[in-house]
Amino acid sequence: MLEEYIHNIAIDCANKIQGEEKYSELKYAKIVYSVEMLISEGSKILIIMMVFILLGKLFECAFCFCVLLVTRCFTGGVHAKTYVGCLCLSLLFFGGAVYVKENIELNIDIMTFMLFVYVLFVCIIAPIQSENRIKFDKRNRYIQKMVAIIWAVVIYFLVKKIYFQYLVLLIYVYWFQLFGGIYVICCKMTKLYVVYKGGAFMKRIFLNKVFWLAVVPACLLLFCSVVYTDIDSGQQYLFISLLYDKVPMEALEYGFISLGDIFWGYDSSYLWMFCPIIVGIPCVIVKKTERFALFRTTKNKYFLSKYFSTIIAGGAIMFFAYLIFGLICNWMSKESILNIYFVKKLLSVFVWGVTSSIPATILSEFVRSKYLILCIPFVINYFLNIFLYRFIPESIREYVMPDSFITLFLREDKAIKGCLIYTVIIVFSCALLKKIIAERRCDCGC
Repeated sequence: MLEEYIHNIAIDCANKIQGEEKYSELKYAKIVYSVEMLISEGSKILIIMMVFILLGKLFECAFCFCVLLVTRCFTGGVHAKTYVGCLCLSLLFFGGAVYVKENIELNIDIMTFMLFVYVLFVCIIAPIQSENRIKFDKRNRYIQKMVAIIWAVVIYFLVKKIYFQYLVLLIYVYWFQLFGGIYVICCKMTKLYVVYKGGAFMKRIFLNKVFWLAVVPACLLLFCSVVYTDIDSGQQYLFISLLYDKVPMEALEYGFISLGDIFWGYDSSYLWMFCPIIVGIPCVIVKKTERFALFRTTKNKYFLSKYFSTIIAGGAIMFFAYLIFGLICNWMSKESILNIYFVKKLLSVFVWGVTSSIPATILSEFVRSKYLILCIPFVINYFLNIFLYRFIPESIREYVMPDSFITLFLREDKAIKGCLIYTVIIVFSCALLKKIIAERRCDCGC
């Protein structure tokens, strides 16, 4: 509706510019498009400036805008399809920048590592091209990569030397581009044309009611976490008992129970045991509907899109379960727990869900029974935990324990780096293994 209104204004302006002289169809279309972009983008910039002037954060907004303006020219990125969507995404981006500067402190080693990851992303993937733009040849892509890398590194060291307090904002912009690029690539990889229920892997998973039903048992297991132990009787009370039992309710009221510590720490429920079953459900959804679909895509895109869609969906199940649990904890707690540690906890359990869903994803390539696809990872997870606890030193165990990811981003910097390196190796090596297994099948994994 709003886009159509702006388009009509652009046509009226183009007609006045044209006057009695008749322009060619191409020239007229260019004028309409130029006026439309001027009105659309100009009004959005004006709204954003007014919002951050009122907040007293115009300089932070301008800094991120200038960096992003140049960066996107060479790396590409995600675009919203509507005026309101673009405005909301922009406000979210600049609002996030203000929040990051005020609440997050990163040491120079972590920021340098994050710069290295971003440069690696640019080398491998950038520039990310829109379907509506002319495709660049290899030479132009190489030039854009080089300019993007030089710009990123030079600006990083300039900001580090002159405005060190804004270095975290620079990293925020770079990683916003990184995640935006990953999102665009995932959309491209999963944009497969299907005859049955038209949609891609991600769409078919997230729009399936079974996916959302899988969040329910994860929440129920979290509600069965032990939150309080009576010193006199030794009786243990579950989280759900805070709703009806007088003893834990009084303990919560007098401060003997900290729901924030319970949410941020290891949960004392059986979710660690049943997690591989719950996060393996997206594999069953894909396997169940896959035989009713016709795909037109390349082999590699088919393998990788199916693999990454299922593991991302597995991580999303844990993310939504902990999000619901955390919001309930925040509602019941005297002090708000909605802070940066809340976000770090959600990211940690997302990574946990991703890694826990990998066994089921691999098994789905050569096991037909959906019960075995869910149950075998459960058995592997159980015995792997026992083996690691008994035979592996704690210094190594903290990086490879399946449930060590529950508090991944809440730990020391060294442990975070070790777990992330381990995660990246596992994810991509299993992607290669899945591709090899699928290609050896008679039906090529279809």
